[in-house]
Amino acid sequence: MNSILTPTRRDILYLASASKKRKELLHEAGIAFKLVNHIADEKSCVWSGDLGSLTQKLAELKMSHVHLPVGGIQNELCWVLTADTLTQAHGEIIGKPRDHQDAIAIIKNIRDGVDCSTGFCIERRIWDGSLWQTQERVTGSAHGWCSLAIADDEIEPYFQALKKFSGFDYLKLAGAFSITGYGAQFLKEVRGNYYAILGLPMAEVRAGLKKLNFSS
Repeated sequence: MNSILTPTRRDILYLASASKKRKELLHEAGIAFKLVNHIADEKSCVWSGDLGSLTQKLAELKMSHVHLPVGGIQNELCWVLTADTLTQAHGEIIGKPRDHQDAIAIIKNIRDGVDCSTGFCIERRIWDGSLWQTQERVTGSAHGWCSLAIADDEIEPYFQALKKFSGFDYLKLAGAFSITGYGAQFLKEVRGNYYAILGLPMAEVRAGLKKLNFSS
C-alpha cells in the first residue's frame, strides 16, 4: 500500500533588520526569512526606563514602521520580526557610534564591563485584501553582560580586522564591538544571555514564534 506524504508547511518570517549577526543566527537556526525595511526614527522613542524595556520599546517602534510586500491572497498569513540592541556602561546608554573617534571612546568605556540588552517584537499578520492586519503580537527582551580584554593600541587594528575577517562594520554595531569571529579572542567574560549580547535572544524568539504558530 502506497502512502501519500503531506508536504510540511514552511512559513516565511519577514526580518526588518540590517544586522548581519541576526541574519546569521536565523539562518543557522534553520528559520526561513526574507528581509524587509523599516523607516522608524529611533529618536522619536521616549528614552526612559531600564535597558530591557527601552530595547523592547524600540523594537515595537520599528514594528509600527515596517514595509511589507503586498499580500497574495485573502487571509494569507505572514510573520514579522523586529529587534533592537543597546549597551550600557557606567550608567550611560550606548547605541551605535557616531563616528570613528566615538567608537574608540566607547571601547575604552565598556571594556571593563558592559550590560547588553536585546528587545524583540514578533507579529502574526493576515492579509485582508488590501492591508496586513495584526492578529497577535509577542514582545520580550533578554540581558547579558560581558567584558573585553583589549588594550589601547589594539583598538584600531581590532576595528579594521572586524571588517576584514568577520565582515562587521564597527560603526553599525551597538557598543562598536563584536564577540564572535575575529572579536571572540578579545572576549574576557560573559554573564547572562549570550545571544542577547549578539543581538537576538534565540530561545526567547523561538518561544515567541511557537506561540504565534510559526512553522519553520
